[in-house]
Amino acid sequence: MSGTYNKIKGTAQKAVGAGKEELGKAIDDPELQSKGILEQAQGAASKAFGNAKEAISDGIDKAKDALEDLKESAQEKFEDIKESVEKKTK
Repeated sequence: MSGTYNKIKGTAQKAVGAGKEELGKAIDDPELQSKGILEQAQGAASKAFGNAKEAISDGIDKAKDALEDLKESAQEKFEDIKESVEKKTK
């Protein structure tokens, strides 16, 4: 699952939890109110997890790009050195 899924799920959980909490207050049901608070916390955790997944994925993509750039640069340097050595040995 993607980070976006977790962020949407978390947002929905927070909204449902807030509704349960408010309903629990309105009908004087402490258990429902507590369940709402718990669901809001679960939603916040899910949303944070989604943000973390996206940040990690972005970091991996940046690292891959940097390694590819480094590989290309090293290949170019190698070709330059090889060419220089060949010229000197002729």
